[in-house]
Amino acid sequence: MSTVKVEIQLSLQQLLKAIEQLNQQDLDNFVSQVLALQRQRQIKKQLEYEAELLAEISEPIPLDIQTSHERLTTKKDAATLTSYEYGELLGLTEQIETLQAEYLNNLIELASLRGILLNTLIEALNIQTRIYTGL
Repeated sequence: MSTVKVEIQLSLQQLLKAIEQLNQQDLDNFVSQVLALQRQRQIKKQLEYEAELLAEISEPIPLDIQTSHERLTTKKDAATLTSYEYGELLGLTEQIETLQAEYLNNLIELASLRGILLNTLIEALNIQTRIYTGL
């Protein structure tokens, strides 16, 4: 049997009325195909989200933040930190803590999406956790 491509626009209601005309076997086949299409789209969306999470996970703490924090921590330890520098150190510490929390949340989210434990994810991806120890 030959098929001819005809482009038409149907409302969802019109499409449903057309589907109502299918016999049971064709309806079952149609439903199976729609469910497969739905699952395919869900998988694609999940893979895209996982890729976003992996990209965020792989971003290190910016070097300028680390360097400034280490410099100010050294001055604090040497008791030569000014009050302005102390405020700057607190701000940098807060930034680092926020970045670390986002990092851990992304790891947890990715493990949850994959239905595995966090430790399993870390081992599977061979991730060196980037917890900044200069705090």
